[in-house]
Amino acid sequence: MPEFKPGESLLGMGLHGRCYMCALVALALLGAMAWSHHNRRKQARVRALQINANYTASRPRILVLLHSYRDKRTGQTIFNLFERATCPLRVTVAVWQENNHRKDVDCWSCYESLIPGHRASPRNGFADLVRVVNRRSSTSLGRLHAIRESMRLMDMDESFTLIFQPGIEIAHNWDTVLLNFMGDAERTSSCDATAPRVVLTQLPGDARENQCRSVVDAPGTFPILQKKYRIVSLCPRPFRYRPRHPVPCLAVTSMMCFMRTDVLRRALDASVVQAAPLYAADLLLSSMLYDAGASFYAVPCQMTWGAPSKRVSNYRPPGWGSTIPVVSPSYSRFCGATATEVSERASTVPDAESNVYFP
Repeated sequence: MPEFKPGESLLGMGLHGRCYMCALVALALLGAMAWSHHNRRKQARVRALQINANYTASRPRILVLLHSYRDKRTGQTIFNLFERATCPLRVTVAVWQENNHRKDVDCWSCYESLIPGHRASPRNGFADLVRVVNRRSSTSLGRLHAIRESMRLMDMDESFTLIFQPGIEIAHNWDTVLLNFMGDAERTSSCDATAPRVVLTQLPGDARENQCRSVVDAPGTFPILQKKYRIVSLCPRPFRYRPRHPVPCLAVTSMMCFMRTDVLRRALDASVVQAAPLYAADLLLSSMLYDAGASFYAVPCQMTWGAPSKRVSNYRPPGWGSTIPVVSPSYSRFCGATATEVSERASTVPDAESNVYFP
């Protein structure tokens, strides 16, 4: 490299020296442009949070409960819940995280990597609206235990609660859509008009079919009880066309159910929470809510799509093989089942076609 003395002009360096200096300037400019592009992309991901940050105390608040069992997608789910909400400031996310701390990704670290700051404001993702409780995955007792402990430890005062599955995609403006459907269902519900107890639910649809479709146009899915390999579980059955109003159904799923917070508290206080895997947790949660006087409705439009991780679907709490979680007799009669046991060994349900309602 030619020597550049102080006071010597750039032209005095010769051709090679000028080329070298131009290359350095070009690399510096490219680095600055790449860094600027990175920052613009990062801030664009929270632009939706800045637009609708006009929260007022008169609007109902929503508590989102996430049970994360060794799920690396939980941080992205938290971000999506805020980014896709009409009014993100009325949303509070409570995460019950069960991880193997040596192998699994922490949801808070993943969430922080998606936002440009660490304090709550419309500019950095409302970090103070997220609560995370960490537990060891080896001590997990399943979804229902996580829901109960989250409600007990965090002591939130939100008007509505959404139980949601990490890793599942949710539609834009989900908070407004669910609140509107809740009001619609409460007006038509057979429950006490002074204290309506409505639960909205939906099983996730196929991601390939719904990732580009509008939430207004896509027909939703209807949960049905189905027995496969001696295991009773909920399965999605799509509507033939989009209903105008929420449709009554027989059960709810813990992957997405929306209700008033006092309805969930009443159900948890009046029931014994049993350790159960995901497929049995849906029926047990349905039984608990039904005994608390709730009515179940399927959301008419498709709001969720995707699938839980295999770790969540295949997980069995300790001692599951020696215990038989029992559905209440009243809920069993409501479903028309002839058996009250929900286990891997023995259970019966009515024919799947009889549980499908197409408006």
